[in-house]
Amino acid sequence: MGWLTSLSRRQLLWLALVSVIGLAIVAVGVVREKTTVHTPPVAFTAAMTMKQIALQLGVTGKSLARELGLPLDAPKDEPLTALGVTEEQALAETTRCFSCGQCFGCENCWMYCQTNCFKKVKKLEPGRFFYEIDLSKCDGCKKCSEECPCGYLDLY
Repeated sequence: MGWLTSLSRRQLLWLALVSVIGLAIVAVGVVREKTTVHTPPVAFTAAMTMKQIALQLGVTGKSLARELGLPLDAPKDEPLTALGVTEEQALAETTRCFSCGQCFGCENCWMYCQTNCFKKVKKLEPGRFFYEIDLSKCDGCKKCSEECPCGYLDLY
């Protein structure tokens, strides 16, 4: 504690202030963790609407419609059964990952590429991806594939 006595009054004040703020942050975190209500997963049924299911899954209604094989402009407020979706289809689609195998533009490949292979596409058109890849610049480091959270890039 010899170093503590060598601090100036201003440094001691700063140390005390930072310590109090740090303790306050930890205390707030502990309190919030205790008050957080962990809700059990929702059991999806075909009687639910796309809007209800999409909200629970954290996806858009259009992406849910695409996964269910429905038109993108399908009504989002009607039960899935009214749209021709069976209970089995609804359960199969709502229990799997909606981003796996599909690029959703997270930019990880672009950020981690050291040779600048990835070029952002300015205007997306149907069937186009978020990036164009110049394979002549690729050195095969596989960093883009390792950082891709949905497994879209597979260089192995």
